[in-house]
Amino acid sequence: MSALVGACRLEVYGRDQGCVARMVDPESGPCYDAWGVVIANGFVLPYDVGEMDYVRLGATGDRHQLPEDHVWLCPGHHRGTGPSRGYVWATANRRKERDYLDRVNGVIRIVEAEMTVDGEPVGLARDIVIRTD
Repeated sequence: MSALVGACRLEVYGRDQGCVARMVDPESGPCYDAWGVVIANGFVLPYDVGEMDYVRLGATGDRHQLPEDHVWLCPGHHRGTGPSRGYVWATANRRKERDYLDRVNGVIRIVEAEMTVDGEPVGLARDIVIRTD
């Protein structure tokens, strides 16, 4: 693990500390470790148990190393371990993860905006992010 990725991981852990799925979705179910064993309290995950999930769309390169683009999850919600039978909460709930990141990072999101060229509609722009700080 590079020092930059390690620093990003530490910052994400320090901010979230527990499984974000449990924080933003009360119906997400219990947390599981990598072997499918229930973690007693998913609201607080040890550093060596939790995993970072990259949430943002369309970004490449250096964006993958920024803490504001990641959330902390248990392996069960991140990779679908345990009795989920392959259902991956993180993939199915990207919008909830992005909304959480927007709240903790001080961001306003315009979900959809119509794009025009010379007054003619040409499509929709999605996930426009405006920083408030």
